[in-house]
Amino acid sequence: MSDLIENPAGGYAFLPGIPAFSEGCTALSGYSVIHARFHRSVPLPAAYRAIEATLSSYDRPIAAICGVELRIPEQLEVEAFRTLNKAYIEQLRDRWKLFVDGVNPVPRCNLALTVDPVSMPALHGFSFTVKADRTRPHFVTAGINDAAMIYGSKVFQQVASGEPLERVSTAPKVGDASSMVVEQRLRFILAKASARLAALGVSWNDATQVELYLARPIADLLECIVLPEIGLAGHAGLRWFAGLAPFIGPEAEMDVRGFSNEVILDPPK
Repeated sequence: MSDLIENPAGGYAFLPGIPAFSEGCTALSGYSVIHARFHRSVPLPAAYRAIEATLSSYDRPIAAICGVELRIPEQLEVEAFRTLNKAYIEQLRDRWKLFVDGVNPVPRCNLALTVDPVSMPALHGFSFTVKADRTRPHFVTAGINDAAMIYGSKVFQQVASGEPLERVSTAPKVGDASSMVVEQRLRFILAKASARLAALGVSWNDATQVELYLARPIADLLECIVLPEIGLAGHAGLRWFAGLAPFIGPEAEMDVRGFSNEVILDPPK
């Protein structure tokens, strides 16, 4: 947990990532996490106004945002993904003034649905802190995908810096959706998720929600690969979305949360 940066204004500490997102966060003592999701995804920027209204209704500052869940119409070429990130960063850094010493504290996941996709970038849900006592850890991870398996360990730094991406020699062939490759992708993100949880000072046993984004044949891999790895977190079930990671190359993504309360919001009129 030594790499965590405290964000007192938000009521949480976070693992730094890249300008578009942190890797995850955990609530500080005296704070808990509420997970909110819309009954239907809300297009940006109306969704930003909805976040502001929700936080105001809980008497919380905008700094309390500790997780954002985006939906986009389709997987993007990396340059288009960078363009999306640029506008998003401007919202968090310049309009909401959320960055802590120049670092984005807010974890984010991003999904391109393959069934009934959104027509424009939209918000599916978000997390925020409130002042409350709790008896177990509350936390949010960013989306954890298999990009590093495709482009190498520095892929997100390259995305942030504008460097070109090149597939590594061990990456699966483009379009390979075989069971062996799907298993490889799942094992990769599960290992990354376990490491991310450890870095946050929590474990699978602390999770109350695990979400998997994958639009490839799964067969019995959930039972044989995923559920044994997540352990007691599987007792709450597994939320599966038919979708892909936000830019071309990675395909499987996962995020993990620990909270006590979830609210379902009607889309703003």
